[in-house]
Amino acid sequence: MRDSYGGAWLFGLVITFMIIFVGFLTVMISYSIAFKTKNEVVAIIEKYEGFVTGNYTAEDIYDADGNLVKNSPNSQWLINNYLVNSGYANKGICSCASDNSEFNYCYGVSDLSNYNNIERINRDSSKASKKYFYCLQFIDKDYDDYERRMGYYNVELFFNFDIPIINTLRTFSVKGQTIKIKNVNVEGLDIP
Repeated sequence: MRDSYGGAWLFGLVITFMIIFVGFLTVMISYSIAFKTKNEVVAIIEKYEGFVTGNYTAEDIYDADGNLVKNSPNSQWLINNYLVNSGYANKGICSCASDNSEFNYCYGVSDLSNYNNIERINRDSSKASKKYFYCLQFIDKDYDDYERRMGYYNVELFFNFDIPIINTLRTFSVKGQTIKIKNVNVEGLDIP
C-alpha cells in the first residue's frame, strides 16, 4: 500500500514538471515568432524610411504639372500583408498610450485588412485601453540642417502565453526600435 502512495506522488511530480516544461517551451516558441515578426516590421519601416498609410500603388504618381509625387510603396500595406500572411493574430494594449509628451506620437492598428485605419492613441483616453494588432510610436527629433524631418519609430507587437491544460492566457509584448531616419516619411499620420 505504501508503494502505491509513493508511485502516485512521483507520478504527480513528473506531470508537474512536464506542464512546466511545456509551458516554458510554449513561451519560447511564441516569443521567437513574435521577435522575428517584430524585426521584419522594423526592417520594412527602415527600408521605406517611414510609415505611410493608404492604398498601395506600385506605379509612380505624378501631379497635374507632371512632377513626381510618390514612388515609394505603402509601408502599412506591406506590414499588414506580412502579418496576415505569417498568421499573426495577437492583440494587446499599447504601452505608449500613456505617453502624452509633445514630440511622441503613439498609433495603433486594429484592423489588418484596412490600410487606412491607423489610430492616434495618446491624445484620446478612450483609445488607451483598446486592443491593437501592433503599435507604433514616432519619436520626433525635429529637423536637420537641411529642413528634413528626423525621427525614429518604436514598434510593439504582442504574443500570447497559453498553457493548454490550465487554459491560462496572458498577452506579452515585444518591442523594437528603428534607426534614426533622416527625411522620415510620415504621410498619413497625424503629425504637425
